[in-house]
Formats: sequence, structure tokens, C-alpha cells
Amino acid sequence: MKFGFLVLALLLSGAASARPASKDSEPSRTWITDVTIVSPENLDSLDRGSVLIENGHIARVDRKANAKPPAGAMVVSGEGGFLIPGLIDSHVHLASVPGVTPELNLSPDAAHVPMIADYYRQLPRSYLYFGYTTLIDLAVVKQEILDGFRRAPLHPDQIADIRSCADLLNLVEYSTHLEGMAVLAAYQRRQKDHALGGDPDYIALDDQARMQADLASYFRDYDYLKSRGSQVADADAWEVIKRMSSGERLWYRVGAYMAQRIEASKGRVVLVDLVKEGPTKFITTYESLVSAQT
Repeated sequence: MKFGFLVLALLLSGAASARPASKDSEPSRTWITDVTIVSPENLDSLDRGSVLIENGHIARVDRKANAKPPAGAMVVSGEGGFLIPGLIDSHVHLASVPGVTPELNLSPDAAHVPMIADYYRQLPRSYLYFGYTTLIDLAVVKQEILDGFRRAPLHPDQIADIRSCADLLNLVEYSTHLEGMAVLAAYQRRQKDHALGGDPDYIALDDQARMQADLASYFRDYDYLKSRGSQVADADAWEVIKRMSSGERLWYRVGAYMAQRIEASKGRVVLVDLVKEGPTKFITTYESLVSAQT
């Protein structure tokens, strides 16, 4: 689960560090490097290496460090993340909006038309955000939904639509909740199996002094973005995202710590219910716990 979430981190780093290996022509190939390759045909060995994408297809997998990129390729650094193939969901019903009756799905009234339209616009982006590149709809009742998927932009809106510091703050909240829950779930499972190993996120969760320092750094950056609000997301603001994600991994560790504290204080049912209530509620619930204990 943690591997799939890191697909977004790879996209983030790619946007920041993609560069052509040659200036002579527009590159037709992409060289993804500095990643741990996770592929189902070779799960016994998770190797650090590089992958060449040529004309939209995987042309080569190089399972060794420091391999040189082919001439003319666009180089994308994974910055030590994990690279997985696109996921396949073999049983979906794209025309069904969760929490909405079938009748309202098929014939929405005027009050629900904007909400349902927004849901369908977001849906293909959400699948891409979580790493799904292929879907199989077993009950096509609205052809226009499939047509909308085919017309959708091939990138997550969390990156493409960001304009302001408020947009970045939404990304931080979303990723803190999402990544934090994923890290905690993996940590608890590995702890149960006595297999924590040397993962730096798990080590940090067991180090209270380190977590207090990470919390201070996290909320300093969080409050910075919050104070800037609708101001344009400039280079300084994007540095926050770098620290939160691939840099100091703050939203992974702090998010997991928040989830851990919420579960310890309020129970797993409340923690799971926060998935439905959203990332802002997740963070404010943690903040209320801290306030009550001070």
C-alpha cells in the first residue's frame, strides 16, 4: 500500500527535476532513475535501478545503480522512491456515485446536477492519483461516463491545478491524512510480525524526541502556508512540499503519528470514520487532543 501511494511522490519529483539528457532534439524517451523497482514478475528482489520508457511503452528495465541514460532521453529522478507498474481495477461501476441512490445517479435533479458533475470530473484523476491506469467497468449504463474518462487530462489535479498557497495547504492536509494512515497501517503490521527492520519512518515513530522535532517543523510549514492563503504558490511555498514529501518526509511521519495518537485516545472506529470526514477534520481532531492535554 505504501508503494502505491509513492507514485504521487514520483510525479512530484518528476515535475521538479525532469531534464533533457540532450538539447539537440525533443526527447522521445523517458529515463526514470534512482528508484526501487517493484514489479510482480520479480518480487523476490526489489532492486534500485532505472526504467526506460520509449514511445509510451516500457523498453528496458535496468536493475543496477548508476546506469547511464540513453542519448536524447528525458531524465526523471525518483529521488529514492518506489516505482510500480500501473494498477488494474478489474471490477468497477463508474456510473455509481457513492452515497447516491441509483435513481438519482441516472436522473439527477437540479439540486444534485453540479455535485454529480464535479464527482465525474474528479473521478479519473482520483484513479490516476492512486496509481490505477486500467479499469474494467462491468456494467456500463452511461456511455458518456466512459467518454469523459477518455477525454480527461492524464495527470492528478492535486498537482496540475495548484495555483495558490491555499491549494498547497490542501495538498499537505490531504497527503498528511492519506500517507499517515498508510504508514501507520504498515508500521502496525510489521510491528506485529517483528519485522520493522531499518525503515526510517518506523524508526522515527519510535523516537519521541525525533517526532517532537518533526511535529515542530511540520506545523511551522503548515502555518506558513496557511498564513499566505491566496498568495501565488512561489518557489518558497513549493519548498514546503519538498520538505513534507521527499525531503524530510514530514507528512508521512507526522501523519502516522497523528493517526497513532487519535487511535490511542479515541479508538480505531473514530480513526476509520475520519477517512469519510476528510483531512481537515483529521488534523483538527489531532489538534484538539493536544489542546486537551496541555
